Amino acid sequence: MDGVQSLMNEFKIDKKAFSIASITDESDEKLFWLSKSPAERLETAEYLRQIVYELWHT
Repeated sequence: MDGVQSLMNEFKIDKKAFSIASITDESDEKLFWLSKSPAERLETAEYLRQIVYELWHT
């Protein structure tokens, strides 16, 4: 838990960066991730994997 907790403390969520949209609206999510480096995408995937692992195994 300490590893995930330290990651969660390191990464903060900007609550102003979110908006509500319809599921049928076209998304710019693909463009966002394509603008990130492969290293940034991999780091994010690992962060999410660790969160899910902790949720399922605690």
